[in-house]
Amino acid sequence: MTIWGSTDPEKNRHLTRIHSPNKKHLRETHGDIQLNIASRAGHRPSTINNGMAIHGSIHGAETHDNIHGETGPRNPEDLARMNGEFAFAWIKKNKLHLGRDRIGSIPLYYAVEDSTAFSTNKKALWDAGYKEVKRVRPGTITKINGEPETREIVNTSQLKQTQKTDNDKEIGQQLIDALDKAIRRNLEGQQEVGIAFSGGIDSSIIARISSRYTDVHLYTVGLENSPDIKWSKKAAEHLDLPHKTIEITIKDIKREIPETIKATCSATRLSVGVGLPFLVLGRELHQDGLKVVITGQGSDELFGGYDRYKNTGKPEEEIMRDIENIAEKDLERDYSVFMHNNVEPRNPFLSYEVVRKALSIPVEQKIPTDSGLEKQVLRVGAKQILPSEITSKPKKSLQYGSRVDREIDRIARREGYKRREKHHVDRYLHSVAQNEFNEPILQYVTRSFDN
Repeated sequence: MTIWGSTDPEKNRHLTRIHSPNKKHLRETHGDIQLNIASRAGHRPSTINNGMAIHGSIHGAETHDNIHGETGPRNPEDLARMNGEFAFAWIKKNKLHLGRDRIGSIPLYYAVEDSTAFSTNKKALWDAGYKEVKRVRPGTITKINGEPETREIVNTSQLKQTQKTDNDKEIGQQLIDALDKAIRRNLEGQQEVGIAFSGGIDSSIIARISSRYTDVHLYTVGLENSPDIKWSKKAAEHLDLPHKTIEITIKDIKREIPETIKATCSATRLSVGVGLPFLVLGRELHQDGLKVVITGQGSDELFGGYDRYKNTGKPEEEIMRDIENIAEKDLERDYSVFMHNNVEPRNPFLSYEVVRKALSIPVEQKIPTDSGLEKQVLRVGAKQILPSEITSKPKKSLQYGSRVDREIDRIARREGYKRREKHHVDRYLHSVAQNEFNEPILQYVTRSFDN
């Protein structure tokens, strides 16, 4: 499930060996560039025709004819304005256009050096010999005909509408309805899916709604007796859904750190702390024969789930900034680490209809003014489909609820990186990354300690 191409035939062959080792892919040659696309059964559709390669799903255009026929987009700008979760490469008038949807659920990278190349896999471009790999930003088109030119076509703030009611119960029901529509679309064609499950309100909503339309399997990764492991067992019982816990040890975590860095192309505390349990989860899903995992990514940003929103003078601006940056901060990491095990992540909270609805809700209905629970209006909606034991449970981030972050800190200190040394965990992860990446690529994978 990927697109790639290069103007250098040898580098294109190298990228093809990475993306499609079994040589089962579609391709078109236009001028000096070859478009390639590969898809796995059970993943989002990928199409290629007449110089347009699209990877992902476009709402209201679920068939090849809808996208490439008379009713399809007439130019790259039209395509970028469509709603969905996709990345694309389009050769138009001998110019390469690269674009992504406005949220950025699917990554896309490019390099312009002696030759031009693009891929949904950053590491593949590095492995092919490119050094200066750049990302296509969500909602933009990068046109490459010599020097790259990037233009913003759409942005998330355009989805914001005026809320017609201030009744929490009505809004909560509308949110559940929007999520139901998004999840149902994400589950089309799926006989069974995995749910990244912590037992919190986000993953529980997803699990409950998903179970209406397909067989679901709940998965939780964490250390023995970690908050996520203990609570998820109780939550799964409340939901009466099949649940699998994957308990890992500090030895497992140390062994998985290098592979996590390689998969995410990042050696920071946050990327490894979140990426590592997702790596373990993706491997388990793949071994169990599952091809799709549903996550709750985006809910914290859309509904004010972080404590820092309570302490800022402009929470609405900070929420919007976080949504606009969520692709770079979270989605690109998650996509890379799950696809490392050929499992596709889907994020219904970041679907068009849910984002549009969430952005229209006043921030006062999301963030408590006192010591109350975060995501207030979402919890009101959730009460209609979930037991109170779940809707009243406070949030805890994956890296903390699983205890993975704590153990990475412990490993770093055992390896001689002490807490009194600033950024001691990142310094330890830098040392691990040196065994996975050579200079000058290493500088793009690790953080700088110069300042």
